[in-house]
Amino acid sequence: MQSKYTEFKKLKRSIINKLVSIQEGDRMDSYSDNYLDDVRNSQTFQEAMEEMREAEKLVNELIEYERNDGYEIK
Repeated sequence: MQSKYTEFKKLKRSIINKLVSIQEGDRMDSYSDNYLDDVRNSQTFQEAMEEMREAEKLVNELIEYERNDGYEIK
């Protein structure tokens, strides 16, 4: 289960980095401040949303795990 916490932390950091790369007042069709990729802000936002959906699933699994005092439900 520790790997789920690690995966959540990685997703969280990735989401934050994607959202931070979209500067206040930028247009959605302008390019993101992420200089490693040549992507538009709208695509960066969509990628962040996809990762947020993944993170939501992980959070729900972790909540269930913690409700059961750390015992996994098979």
